Amino acid sequence: MKNYFKLELKFFFHDRKNQVIFIITFFASLFYAWHIFPQETPIEVVNPSAIQVRFQERQAFLDQLDVSENSHPLVKFAQQTYPKWNQLDKKRLDSLAAKNYQAYAETTAKWYAFSDQIYRQKLVDSLRYPDQYYAEQNPYGFYDGHFAFQREIAKYKALAKSKNPLTISIFNEKTAWQTIYRLSQSILPLLLLTVTAFFAGNSLVKDRERQSIVDGYPLGKIQRLFVKTLVIFTGIVGILLSFLPSFLLIGLQKGFGNLSLPIPIHTNDFLNNGHFHIMSLGNYLLIWSGFLILWLLFLISLNFCLSFFFKNEVLNVMILLLLIFSEQSYFRRGIGSYYHFDWLPTSYVRFGEIITGYRSFLYSSISYTLQSGLVTLLISSAIMILIVSIFSRRKGRLL
Repeated sequence: MKNYFKLELKFFFHDRKNQVIFIITFFASLFYAWHIFPQETPIEVVNPSAIQVRFQERQAFLDQLDVSENSHPLVKFAQQTYPKWNQLDKKRLDSLAAKNYQAYAETTAKWYAFSDQIYRQKLVDSLRYPDQYYAEQNPYGFYDGHFAFQREIAKYKALAKSKNPLTISIFNEKTAWQTIYRLSQSILPLLLLTVTAFFAGNSLVKDRERQSIVDGYPLGKIQRLFVKTLVIFTGIVGILLSFLPSFLLIGLQKGFGNLSLPIPIHTNDFLNNGHFHIMSLGNYLLIWSGFLILWLLFLISLNFCLSFFFKNEVLNVMILLLLIFSEQSYFRRGIGSYYHFDWLPTSYVRFGEIITGYRSFLYSSISYTLQSGLVTLLISSAIMILIVSIFSRRKGRLL
């Protein structure tokens, strides 16, 4: 089996298509680290200038405020809330100036809680969450803002208790490890699954072109398929390793962070207004890796099944890609309240968002959870592996 693994590995890395994929992903990651990453600005970012402007505007309003019994209710509301708001912002500015980041985290958690309490009242258009949440006439801007503020409360509370040194980059989630986390919530799962589809597409079909070489190794069909699976896994590990220079480049710019940094995890409820708890970045990445492994097993075994019926690499890859991106055909914001797609493995393609609970929030459902995702993928993978096993027991060659 060892010699056959070496042979398959040689075929894999000498495949021109696979070489092109490695080159593209390597330079794309460098382009991201060098050009895109420095320009990324989160909505919730540490911005002393913005804090100072808000503080001065409120203070100027309070200085010329003259409240009487006939004053507008909003004026009375401002008299009651602005002093505390400014008190919190003043503490935040003083903490930043003194580089007392522990105190900044503690005060900022209180600031987000106080601000969220005010914005949720919807008293006037000027008192609302940051405009970015309402961009492009987003009808869910209010809910997105509330979700983000609750997330920031949980994050800053955890950071305030952290025993590790804090930095601005940690607050902005711009360190190297936190960048991996942010990418794992967006493009990284889709990228790796797409690459897997291309790697797996011809893993079995290509044996028709070198049948005499393959037949020279006294291995059973299941053993051959197992080796091919290991080779594709090795390829994905190679893709991840190709990101290492970009990881180092980002770390040198903003710091590397550490695996004990807090990750807010949302647990939804029937009103789509759940609560947050904290998971360490290390535990998050461990669970994320488990999801990735299950997805790889599912896609690879599905490709083997397709190869038994279709002897065309392009067709196999197209079917796998359609599966990976098929969630877009039925996903709509809040659709989880009316339809149940949680039994489909395609609903867990963005498994980073599944782990943090954000996907469940978008679906407005309590069903799209870490547990349901793992169970669905385990069952789906087991079914595919069972089908592959049945077909592999047929007499004759695999193809």
